Amino acid sequence: MSDKLVPYDVREGLPSASYMEADANCPGKRNLEEGLPPKPVSKWAEAGSRMHEYMRTVDENLFKAFSKDEQKTVKIAGELLMKVVEKHGFKTGALQTKEERIWMYEADGETKKYSGQIDNLNIWKSLDRLLIVDFKMLRGDTTPAVSNWQGRTLALLASRRYGASEVIFVLIQPWKSPQIDEVIYRQADLEEAERAIDEVIAASKEVGAPRHPGQPQCNHCAAVHCCPEALTAGLAVSLYKTDMMSPGALLARAQAYQLIEKIIEEDKANMKRILEADPTAIPGLTLQATGHTRKITNMELAKELLSAYFSEEEWTRLTSLKIGDAEEAFGKALGLSEEEAKGAFNDLLVSCMATYPKAKSLRVLKKR
Repeated sequence: MSDKLVPYDVREGLPSASYMEADANCPGKRNLEEGLPPKPVSKWAEAGSRMHEYMRTVDENLFKAFSKDEQKTVKIAGELLMKVVEKHGFKTGALQTKEERIWMYEADGETKKYSGQIDNLNIWKSLDRLLIVDFKMLRGDTTPAVSNWQGRTLALLASRRYGASEVIFVLIQPWKSPQIDEVIYRQADLEEAERAIDEVIAASKEVGAPRHPGQPQCNHCAAVHCCPEALTAGLAVSLYKTDMMSPGALLARAQAYQLIEKIIEEDKANMKRILEADPTAIPGLTLQATGHTRKITNMELAKELLSAYFSEEEWTRLTSLKIGDAEEAFGKALGLSEEEAKGAFNDLLVSCMATYPKAKSLRVLKKR
């Protein structure tokens, strides 16, 4: 959802759909963030923003500038969107709006309360049914549609804006399973959603509202580096002698490690940015050169110059083929897609290539 990448002033400093889950999980987050600059946008978030812009404009110039992975992502997203629109009967006779920001107002009808920006909204001609599509283009975890606070908030906002009694909220996520995840909000559901959202906002306004570190609330929090609770959760991992190897204790430790690793990584990146701008800004810290990367630019010349020192067999072993680069060049030469090239390349070299599994890594699963 591109909502996350819109500058804060568009939300006017008020709660929004894309941050509602974080506010629900950590009521004190908003107070601690007040006055702090937003976190730098990551390269992955920038990629997501570009893909959202393409889905809004279908600009071929944008598409041509995409990486192969981005091109494949938007193609899949477009195909999934057509399936969803057809499945729910919005293929013909429906209005459509994209990237629309909708506001909820206080009882006076003038004071803004919270907002949300919708990727793709299909409106049935009688206005009583709405189809909201939210694109999740990246590969990170997403809260399922049925418990998704962003979807709940967008459904309520759109129903009030258009007077609808039924809202279908759909997550389209090309790289996750399921690729299409949906939930239907009817009148009673929308009324319950409004009560729940009001409770979340009221709790976040309380003086001394508690802070509860964890994912996803710490992920986009501008105050994560100065939040005592986040630092404590990451650094003070409880190890009980009686149950330290139980599944629950191990999971808690893995979650804590994940958080502190992220804090450390972002802290170091921030320190580097500061020292690059001013090497004296942090007394006691300095940027240390770690050497240079060398790369042969003319392999034939290198072979000629070194031929007296290596046998042909040794030279072949030292200049081993980079499979990924060769596979890409192979695919381009034959005009194949990335997947087609991978399959054809493997088939061609099956007699002289071995495949070994990479070391497995830990991953904390998101509760459904």
